[in-house]
Amino acid sequence: MSIALKDLTFSVRYMEVMEGLLRERGAPIQVLLDALGLSEAQLRDPHQTIDGLQYQRALLAARPYCLPGLPLSAQYLAHVPLTIVGPLGLLIMASGTLGDALAAVEKYAGVLFPAYALRVERIKDEVHVVVTRLSDFGEADDLLTEIVLGMFTQFQPFLAEPLRDVELRFRHPASPWSFAPSGALVRAVQFGAAVDEVVFPSQMLRVRTRTGSRLLQVEVTRSLDQMARQGLPAQAFSQQARRAIRTLMDAGKVLHGDVLAEQMQLSRRTLNRRLEEEGTTLAGLISEVRMSLADTLLITTTLPLTDIARRAGFTEVTNFSRAFKRQYGCTPRERRGGR
Repeated sequence: MSIALKDLTFSVRYMEVMEGLLRERGAPIQVLLDALGLSEAQLRDPHQTIDGLQYQRALLAARPYCLPGLPLSAQYLAHVPLTIVGPLGLLIMASGTLGDALAAVEKYAGVLFPAYALRVERIKDEVHVVVTRLSDFGEADDLLTEIVLGMFTQFQPFLAEPLRDVELRFRHPASPWSFAPSGALVRAVQFGAAVDEVVFPSQMLRVRTRTGSRLLQVEVTRSLDQMARQGLPAQAFSQQARRAIRTLMDAGKVLHGDVLAEQMQLSRRTLNRRLEEEGTTLAGLISEVRMSLADTLLITTTLPLTDIARRAGFTEVTNFSRAFKRQYGCTPRERRGGR
């Protein structure tokens, strides 16, 4: 279900990207103010927010000032510091490893950027960071998706080792202004893919950061948890439970409430209560995680259905197919075929 742009809320600090691009081109800041319908004082107010319609207009207002012959998203990304996502950017930098940083992004991205959902899947020796659009930004849709996935490249300055063999995959078709690989970081860019995702070797998860800080990590995590509890879009505890379920699945352990509670260092009663507070149940969450894994395997691998069913916790392909169709409205074969 698509979230209407008028119902999205963003911090005005995201406009620093468009402002930086306009200033580099010598364009007046009034271009951005007119698109947003804000005064310059409002643009400088750290408490100011904008909706998705304003965000869309700002993206499109800056586009005519991009240089010809260069990928549009790269020109926007040149003005996107990792700190643009506020406390989440600080948490990424404070994380000990790239794996820790991705866990933070998966857990809290929806708090600060509700237009997309994100999940991290480990498939064989690869990590797939799958991004799902939750809103339609119209003619700015493909540009914004390229910026969101391209943000992964902003991690590099904070890592102790260079990333390698990174692939960016986009669902939309290529155009003369599309994202293009540059340097050694991004090995390949694919268009017309089954999903929007970043893929890289799983061993990269162990790469340490140059800026890790346990104390800052605790402090910023507390702040983000408070933001999530105030009713912002992300369901932080459910996301944490999803990752714990995936950990148990990867280890081949039984998906039982007591086992999950122990994994999360909670009582079973607290686990159920906190899931209920976020409008879900343990059974529903386990089913969702199983189907999500199966869906990713179907569209990103050529594994036989029997193997995918087993990875998703089913002993019979027929039972798996029925469950998958209940969840997604199509059979696994139809999903793999691009229906």
